[in-house]
Amino acid sequence: MKKYAKFLISFLVLVFFILLFVSYRLDIKKNEEYLKATQGKKLEKIALISTLAGVDDESFCQAAWTAVREFGNKYNIEYQYYMPLSDAVVEISNSVELAVADGATIIVMPSFHATYSLYETHRKYPSVKFIGIDMSPLPNFPKLGKNTFMFTFHEEEVGYLAGYATVIEGYTRLGYIGGMAVTPVIRYGYGFLLGADAAARKLNKKIRVNYYYAGQFFGDANISAKMDGWYSSGTQVIFAAGGTLCMSVLEAAVPYKGMMIGVDTDQHHLGISRTNYDPVLTSAMKNITATVGDILLSAIYGGWDEIGGTHRIVSVKDGDYLGLPTAKESWQFKHFTRQEYNKLLHDIRSDKITINCNIYQVPHLTNTKLHFVE
Repeated sequence: MKKYAKFLISFLVLVFFILLFVSYRLDIKKNEEYLKATQGKKLEKIALISTLAGVDDESFCQAAWTAVREFGNKYNIEYQYYMPLSDAVVEISNSVELAVADGATIIVMPSFHATYSLYETHRKYPSVKFIGIDMSPLPNFPKLGKNTFMFTFHEEEVGYLAGYATVIEGYTRLGYIGGMAVTPVIRYGYGFLLGADAAARKLNKKIRVNYYYAGQFFGDANISAKMDGWYSSGTQVIFAAGGTLCMSVLEAAVPYKGMMIGVDTDQHHLGISRTNYDPVLTSAMKNITATVGDILLSAIYGGWDEIGGTHRIVSVKDGDYLGLPTAKESWQFKHFTRQEYNKLLHDIRSDKITINCNIYQVPHLTNTKLHFVE
């Protein structure tokens, strides 16, 4: 009996090692077949078509580039950015052509300026996936191809948060400067007005807001001079929603100890690196880095079939994709608390607060004296 047991154990051990060896050889074969199948073929490569401000604009494009860079490094995927010679459709399309020629399989385009170029090129390259940030489908254009996904944000939600917090903090003389009167910029501005007005009603106060579209997404001497005029006339806080326009606002704010609200990303570092105080009260943030990272994950590792050929508007209800920075170094509020902020977020997410923003109609305001500046 003992001999039989020993024999059985020896036999089972032998079978185990034979199966282990066979499995090992099969794994080697699979790997060899995979290497053979992929040899000489294109692997994934991500290209970002930047704006003229480049990938270090301290705002929108930089956040998108950060997402691409972090994703590429994490998953060992090649990435590169291309800067067009101008905002002209032909130049942006030329950058796409160059990216495809260089082997790009996914193209990220973080600007509404690139919308027409995306329409022009995405059908030409059906095997390339296109991600359009701050883009909406154009009317009277063909339906988006399955290789394309566009998304925008409900900027009015985070604009509301910024406006409400600013007035609760105690400020009553506000300003808003937007780059151009395009959908995202209008949403930011109208949301800011609605939030500020709601807080003014709650406090039973009257507030004043200067409102202006600069017609450009960069700062210059003229913008600085105009903002200087606002601060010198009593404006306390200016919300700057227009790329590097914020640099002109900061320049104008410092002599008057004025405050600024940043946009798209947490811009508090811009203030502390320039002055002996931090003039950035808060920032109306889109979590572009997280959003783009999630979409890239779908594009490469599964999930694209669900979003390809569609457009989505991202909301605070979808997660932490919009909001104010709450880190200690970024929270400049002394009276508006994080508890109030979290309750405000909850009320928006639960529809207790409804933000009625129509980009074609100036919001109805009860406690705000609004002055449109030309």
